[in-house]
Amino acid sequence: MKNILYSLPLFASASLFAAIDAGTYTGEIFDKLELNLTEQNSTWIFDNVTFTNSAFQFNKNIATATDMTFELLGSEAKRSSLSGMTGWSVYLDTSTSDTLSASNILKLGGYSDFTTQNLCIASDYGILGTAGVDISGADNNFNVTGQFYMNRAKATDSNNHLYFNIKGEDGKKSTATFTNNFTVEAAGSGITEVNMNGNATMNVGTKFEIGVTASSGTVNFTMSGENNTLNSTATTNNFGHNFFVGSGAKSGEISFTIGGKNNTLSVASKNCWIGTEKTDGDAKISFNVIGSGHAINFAGAVNFRQQGLDTTTLLFKSDDAGISTINVGSIGLFTAALEIDFSDFVGDGSGVYEMVLISASSDWASKANRFVGSGTSEIGSGTGDASVQMGDSGLGWEIKYLDNDLIFSYTYVVPEPSTYAAIFGALAFAFAAYRRRK
Repeated sequence: MKNILYSLPLFASASLFAAIDAGTYTGEIFDKLELNLTEQNSTWIFDNVTFTNSAFQFNKNIATATDMTFELLGSEAKRSSLSGMTGWSVYLDTSTSDTLSASNILKLGGYSDFTTQNLCIASDYGILGTAGVDISGADNNFNVTGQFYMNRAKATDSNNHLYFNIKGEDGKKSTATFTNNFTVEAAGSGITEVNMNGNATMNVGTKFEIGVTASSGTVNFTMSGENNTLNSTATTNNFGHNFFVGSGAKSGEISFTIGGKNNTLSVASKNCWIGTEKTDGDAKISFNVIGSGHAINFAGAVNFRQQGLDTTTLLFKSDDAGISTINVGSIGLFTAALEIDFSDFVGDGSGVYEMVLISASSDWASKANRFVGSGTSEIGSGTGDASVQMGDSGLGWEIKYLDNDLIFSYTYVVPEPSTYAAIFGALAFAFAAYRRRK
């Protein structure tokens, strides 16, 4: 049986426990939350309970195979909340054993508020297991006022699955706010992921960095679903360098992906770095823009950096309607590869589609000109440094640079009127057959 903890707030007389044994607690206020951990799976149930000034950790430095889950569940009428005092830290760790796996999960299931100063998902000591935060349901608020870390750098021999997932509901977003750094160091050979799965907002106050260090593992930041927003608001902190993807990676795979529909990335940093600063590794780093309708805005300079044997790729992949534009203040470096994939494109039937890939506020012709070129459906016909994959209906493409914009044009086959008639005829026949069956 897993260790499962539930909380719904109800004010009552205060209780103080030095160590709380497994069991059920109802209608109390805990001045201190300290679990009496054993080497067996147990169950803690907190029903109609409020937590204040609470120190809390799961399995830090414990070499056992225990599974633990802490879950807050509220309602629109009565929210659930857990707020820690200054100096309060949460550790969601995995096992220190390389043979015994541990699972430690923190959940917010709707109408819940959680605040801590520092949060670490897998410390320097966690080697094997699963640890993470799972936020789902309507109107959750998750706050880290100090430092946030995932997969600390010293855990180089780890094989963990670590995650931070957040999802809200239409009209009632879930929000995670990180007052200081959001750091994913991603050591070891496991999988580390951050997923915004729809109707979610993340606010980062200082440095946003994923894949800071990576050995042979995988690090993914992914927006999917609709109406997600990532705000990175720092401008002058860290000498104006506050947004990093794969900056310290020497190996492994690191990706930042904006997918789904109508998602927003807003970065205020004066300098943003996509790609590693290391020259002696073989890391694979990608920044992926998938689909149309996204708002992607960098106020400062963006650097797409590739060095040594490392590879850095900027990918634009269309959905059926097209792609989205990256808006930047300026382009610093652009030594990375550019890939464009229109294999899923359908279009509006006009036969021509044109979209700005990158729009800058200042001239960057010296970097953009290497991508200028054109091609047809014939294999090997393309010119310029960009890699372009067309769909089955594609006839040709062109990349041009004009007025600080890198522009992609795509021509494709438009079905003949007889083709449309055949399609509509088949649909009408299918509908008539359906009505007869009814």
